Amino acid sequence: SDRLKKSFRHYEAALLSELFRRNGREDVVPTATPPGYEYTAEYALPYAPVDASGPIMQIAAHPGDGPDFFYATYLQMATNTTYRNDYHEILLTDGEGGVDGWNPERTRQIRIEEAYAGAELVGGTLHFLGYPDGSLSSLAEHVKNQLVTELAAMIGDIQPGILVVHPPKNDHPDHAYSFLLTLA
Repeated sequence: SDRLKKSFRHYEAALLSELFRRNGREDVVPTATPPGYEYTAEYALPYAPVDASGPIMQIAAHPGDGPDFFYATYLQMATNTTYRNDYHEILLTDGEGGVDGWNPERTRQIRIEEAYAGAELVGGTLHFLGYPDGSLSSLAEHVKNQLVTELAAMIGDIQPGILVVHPPKNDHPDHAYSFLLTLA
C-alpha cells in the first residue's frame, strides 16, 4: 500500500539521518558526489514478479550505497516472510574518498562503522573488497580482472536469487563501473 511505502521511505531516511548525525556527517554528505555528476529523480517501473527464493545480493561501489539505494526495497521485501532470506552486500571500496576535507583513513573507519550499523538493522552480511574509492573506472587491467574474478566467485558461492547493482548512469563513475564490472 502507499502508506506502507511511505512508512519505509520515512524509516530509511531516519536511519540514514541518524547514522550521519552520529558521525558528524549530516552537513557534508552532498559533497560526496564528484563535480560534473548529479543525482536525478527516477520513477519506479511497474511491478514485475521475481523469484526471491534464494539469497539477495547487492553489489555496491561504497559503504552507504545500500542504505541510499536498496535498503528500503529490501526491508519491504523482508516484511513478507516469503522473502525473508539472506542479504549479502558486496562493497567494492571502503569509501575512503567520500567526504571532502576528511582524512581518508578516518573516512574509511567511519563509513565502515556506518555500513555495519546499517547491515545490523536489516540483518545483512557485508563483504568488503577494499578497492580504491573513486578509482574503479581507472583500475589497471589486471586489477579489473582480479575484481571480476572475485565477484564471480562470490556470486557462485552465494548463488543469489536476486542480484542488485547500480545502474550504469551518470551520477558517479564508481557506481557506473560497479555495474560494468559485475556484468563482466
